[in-house]
Parts: sequence; C-alpha cells; structure tokens
Amino acid sequence: MNEQEALKLAKLGKQDGFKRLYELFAGYLFTVAVRMLNDRSLAEDVLQESFEAAFSSIKDFRGESRLKTWLYAILFRTVSRKNAIRKLEPRISDEKHPESQEFAENLEKKLFIEAGLSKLEDRDRMMILMYYRDDLTCGEIAQINGISESNVKILLFRARKKLESFFQRSNREVSNGMQ
Repeated sequence: MNEQEALKLAKLGKQDGFKRLYELFAGYLFTVAVRMLNDRSLAEDVLQESFEAAFSSIKDFRGESRLKTWLYAILFRTVSRKNAIRKLEPRISDEKHPESQEFAENLEKKLFIEAGLSKLEDRDRMMILMYYRDDLTCGEIAQINGISESNVKILLFRARKKLESFFQRSNREVSNGMQ
C-alpha cells in the first residue's frame, strides 16, 4: 500500500492505514529525533508521542504540505517541548571505527562542528540542522516553525555568521597557542 492509500485509510480511522504510515515514516522520524535529542530512549518516547498526536489529528491534514513535512513538524514541536525541560548537550558519535589517522581527523572535525553548534541558541541550532542535516527546504522549515520563508533565510544567515565567528575565534586561539 502506498502513502496516499495509507493516508486515506488512516483518515477513515482504519488501523491498516495508521500501521502503514508508521512503517513508512517511523525510521526517518526516529533518526531525526535521536539527532535532535542525542538520546535514543528519549527519542523513542518522542516518536511515540508524535505519532499519537499525528494519528489523533490525521483528519485535519489537508495536504497543503507533504505528509512527511507535516509529521516532521509534529515531531519538531514535541522535541521542542522536551528541550524546554532538558537542555541539549553536545553529542559524540558512538560509531565504532578502527583507530586511524583519518578516523581521528574526522572525529576531530565532528567534535569541532558539534562544539560550534552547541554554542548556538536552540533555535539557531535547529535551523542549521533542519536545513543542512535534515535537508529541508526553507519553505518546509518556515511551515514547521510557523514563520515566513524570508525569516527562515534571515535566521539561517545569522546562524551561519555565528558559527563562522565561533570557528574563526577557535582557529585564532589554536594559532595563538602554537606560537
């Protein structure tokens, strides 16, 4: 069953429709939640809450956006509520790789980027992550956040400038420390 058929069934309250929509989007949304929260257990809770909210209001979905964007928006709001209670912390990837120069350099780059992201305010960080990591368009980000597309572009520009400033400051500190 494809997405549109599943959506029609879900709107009619049919369990098969809900089940298929969950199968289609749960993996993607769980990955997004884990990245946003840096906590698999909390991400599972958020995913469940998000699908409960989506399924209870599926009849209100008008198709003005992609279903994936609508579900992402629900997940984003759920994560935002959780983050109001719990502050995001920098995440170190738990990937298992053999020790190598390339791995060390990649890890160092990841940590440097995560350090920069951790210095941003939650909204700026989420804008950057939605655009670059989650590959959402400015229009989709605007829809999720309830702001205009031009406002998204301004927020992204400012967030990039803050990151750039952090990276330049860090590079100067490293250079000064080497002298």
